Amino acid sequence: MKLHAAHQDGYDLNGADGLHVALKELKNAPGEEIDYDVERAWKQEIDALEEISELGDDHLINPIAAFKWGQTHYIMFEWANGGTLRHFWDRNSNVHLYLDGERVREFLKQLEGLAGALQKLHGTNSQTATGLREAAMKGSTFSSSGHRLSNSKFSISKADKHQNHSLKTDPENDVSPGAAHMPVINTPDEDRDGDVKHWRHGDIKPENILIFRDKSWLGKMKIADLGLAKQHQFATEFRHQVTSTKHTTLHYEAPEAITNMKEPRSRRYDVWSMGCIILESIIWLLYGSNGLDEFYRENNRLKDHSRQTLYFTAKSQPTESGSELVAHVSDVALHWIREMLERDPECQRYTAFRQLLELVRDRLLVVPIPSKSKPAENLHRATSSELYKEVENIRKTAEGDEDYLFTGTDRRNVKVPLPFHASNEISRKKEALDNTWEVSNDTVIASRIAENKEFIYPRSLERGTSLTCEHCLELRFDNIGLVLREEVRLLQSRAKSCGLCELFHSIWSSSNTHIAEIWRVNGGLSKHQGGSPELCIYRTPPNAVESNVTEEDIPIGQPNLADISSPIYFDIIRQWVNDCDTNHLGCHIDMKESPTLRLPTRLIDVGDQHSPNIRLLETESSQGDQILQFRYIALSHPWGDTTKHHHYLTTRQNIHSHKAGIDEDLLPKTLRDAIQVTRELGVRYLWVDSLCIIQGEDGDFNEEAVHMETVFSTAYCVIAATRARGSSSGFLDARLERKVVKLERSGRTPIYVCESIDNFQQEVIDGPLNKRGWVLQERALARRTIYFAEKQNYWECGEGVRCETFTRMKNNQAALLGDSKFPKVATDSSKGGRIRLYELLYKQYSRLQFTRIYDRPLAIAGLEQRLIRAFDTQGGYGVFTRYFGRGLLWQRDVTMAPQVMKPIQFPKSQKYQVPSWSWMAYEGAISFMDLPLTK
Repeated sequence: MKLHAAHQDGYDLNGADGLHVALKELKNAPGEEIDYDVERAWKQEIDALEEISELGDDHLINPIAAFKWGQTHYIMFEWANGGTLRHFWDRNSNVHLYLDGERVREFLKQLEGLAGALQKLHGTNSQTATGLREAAMKGSTFSSSGHRLSNSKFSISKADKHQNHSLKTDPENDVSPGAAHMPVINTPDEDRDGDVKHWRHGDIKPENILIFRDKSWLGKMKIADLGLAKQHQFATEFRHQVTSTKHTTLHYEAPEAITNMKEPRSRRYDVWSMGCIILESIIWLLYGSNGLDEFYRENNRLKDHSRQTLYFTAKSQPTESGSELVAHVSDVALHWIREMLERDPECQRYTAFRQLLELVRDRLLVVPIPSKSKPAENLHRATSSELYKEVENIRKTAEGDEDYLFTGTDRRNVKVPLPFHASNEISRKKEALDNTWEVSNDTVIASRIAENKEFIYPRSLERGTSLTCEHCLELRFDNIGLVLREEVRLLQSRAKSCGLCELFHSIWSSSNTHIAEIWRVNGGLSKHQGGSPELCIYRTPPNAVESNVTEEDIPIGQPNLADISSPIYFDIIRQWVNDCDTNHLGCHIDMKESPTLRLPTRLIDVGDQHSPNIRLLETESSQGDQILQFRYIALSHPWGDTTKHHHYLTTRQNIHSHKAGIDEDLLPKTLRDAIQVTRELGVRYLWVDSLCIIQGEDGDFNEEAVHMETVFSTAYCVIAATRARGSSSGFLDARLERKVVKLERSGRTPIYVCESIDNFQQEVIDGPLNKRGWVLQERALARRTIYFAEKQNYWECGEGVRCETFTRMKNNQAALLGDSKFPKVATDSSKGGRIRLYELLYKQYSRLQFTRIYDRPLAIAGLEQRLIRAFDTQGGYGVFTRYFGRGLLWQRDVTMAPQVMKPIQFPKSQKYQVPSWSWMAYEGAISFMDLPLTK
């Protein structure tokens, strides 16, 4: 509506005939709130607006007048010609398509203004004349520096509908300053007098942020509706029975709205709401209205709207006195923040968007707040003052760095994050072949090794002693859950004198976040709840130290691994083998398979500790019933470059001398180490390709290569020289010590925290040995394997992976190749599971390296024959009759292979010909067309 120019004197209209204004009518709402009285509410809002208007903040809505027309109550405000923030979002639905640095700069400027206005609003009574008068009445004294004089144009009048309206201040008005102030909140969480009262808004949402157009793209944002939520708070504070309200929007409400109904609301309630608005603003800026709609659609899948929003979830938890509602930030909100931080190009590095998202995650959407009944936690929700400072810093950083504002990425090519439910569904579909490691403690092996006297006082333990701060000595590690939440800068400061703080800071130092979290998870300590361990935590065995309290929930472990010369080193390996022999029947050789079993043509007899003579032995390979008699270990190893490594081979010329005996001193170190391991395990025979296959052009490599399937599947176990670079480097060498911190607390078992080295994926699966083409089938066909890696040794069998650190690991994808009866895991699954298995194997195999590329069809022939029998079909060269159509749907992997896959030049002496339709006839990596498994 328009206010006639003659009816006001507070605004310069520059000759205009009137002033556009907004008129708010307060109505009684019978049945909605039993304690609601429109007259009282009107007076209270007038008092609030009068005091708040004294702030003169450009980002708070400016009231003009308040009056009554008969029994109807009105408040007049300046007119927002740009509508609400919600309307602005809707009108600019494709904002992401024309996003640039200037628009981001305007957004930051307005966000800083809103944060500053909220800061002033929360500190109103310490800044305004009205607040000073009230404080003076209570005997309080204020510094004049905190007093801002009112420049309000706000007028109050009482008008009868039969009288002319007077919009100027009326001394006879029945609403005088201080007469009926709206309830406010005591806030002991800031450095102010405990009796000083402060306003909060209580209903911040896009509909209550108004846009005032100016020459800029965005205009000026102002916080409006400064009384409605407080009115509800008034009713709540003066009754014991809590009722629902139509005046606030649960979507933007803080968790304490339902978890702490009986406690007065903190001003940090508004900070949570601002966090919601900032997150939605970022989604709108980066993905437009479609992105916001996708985010809001997540709301349709919430199960309990009385306890859930897109931002938090509250669940009932038992207590000593009954139960209580405990809130957590919602998986939906965390998912969207994580997706943007990890995938959106505007958040991949140090940018304004990234800083804002981290601010929302780490300081705004935080459930804990200080209160009288609950002490402050290490991390709590920011105050409005802290919010303002953070946004101000981001805005100032943007002043001289255009790339920080906006990277210039074409937003048309950036996809909206997958909804949380969709990403979960995809995760479930991939669960059978996922690459997530489940970690647990290997208590069986740990307890057995701990009985060894050599383990009681390992020399390495004392080297881990270091200074720790008082803060770290008070940490509790005994239960799964949050151990520490701390600012990164404080960790960095304490790291100079505290070894544990240094460890904690080391895993967070590469992150841009301001807040560090340390969680106790299965297998150690992680940065994330339920994440993979990045630090390990151990205790010493009970018989190793005298203590009153034993940390039973903390596993026994080796902070530093045993030296190669220590009896513990091979004792652990023997325990792995013995436990598998005794308890893992599925890992044993099944003699029912005897028709397909055969001994290798040749084995190396390594003798024993008393008769260490070495010789090459020819077996009766056709006699499968002799397998148990000729228990042998197979070696998987790299030969290495001939210029750097000595290749000791069996040829037609020396085979007879090798049968007579082999001088161990002449063997390269990798082979000598393999012989030592074989003897330590009490096994007499060893298979090594370089010695057991006749090498050279006149050798029997082609004949023996087709038997690789049985060589590895029939072996008692396989030893993999994972850390070796070639035949001369060996694999029984000292390991690097990791950083260890020892926590000694009076009367308690010492605790050791150290860097995690349990990384089977990186050390073994992605290690250099497993990049060799021949090794894939060696691993798949082996019943169990001991991996000698750079940082530690690993054991793999059909029951998963064991680490030298007394950790157990399982992974569904790794289990396919670690299957002791390969490919039983896959063939026990559906048709789709079998298809995904061979596609995964062939994709992985096509990426591997060969010294002779024409070995590509040969190095997987044994594994392929195993699949053909398991699938009960015919096939070869990468396809199976049962799945022939799908097998032909291979294609060049555009992420790895060259533009054209080069045909392999096979030697003329080769007895078989690879068909041109097979990927085995070409160099380069492949993938398969991603079609539904029903097709």
